[in-house]
Amino acid sequence: MMNDMGIGISGYRFDQQSSEFYLQRTLHSKLYELTFSSESDGKRKLFAALPVILITLKEGRLLIIDELDDRFHPMLLRYVIRLFTNLAISRKGGSFCLRPTMYP
Repeated sequence: MMNDMGIGISGYRFDQQSSEFYLQRTLHSKLYELTFSSESDGKRKLFAALPVILITLKEGRLLIIDELDDRFHPMLLRYVIRLFTNLAISRKGGSFCLRPTMYP
C-alpha cells in the first residue's frame, strides 16, 4: 500500500530496543531509513489514520475525519479518496466524510 501511494516509502521497520519506528526509502538501489518523527506532518497524519481507514473499508463503516486536509499532501488525500471510490477495495460500501479546515 505504501508503494501505491507514490510517496517514496518502500517499507518500514520497528526497532524494539529503541522503540523507534522507521520508514524506509529506496533511492538508486540504496536503502535509507528515516525515523517516523522526522517525517512530515502530513505523512505522520496519514500513518496515524491508515488503520482506521482500512477498518472502515473492510467493515463498510462511515469514517468522519476532522481536518484531514490540514497539512496533508494532496497526492495522499487523492489516494485515500480513490480507496473509498474503488468498488473492488471498498466492497462493503465504506464511506467517509471530510470536514475541511476552517480558516478565519
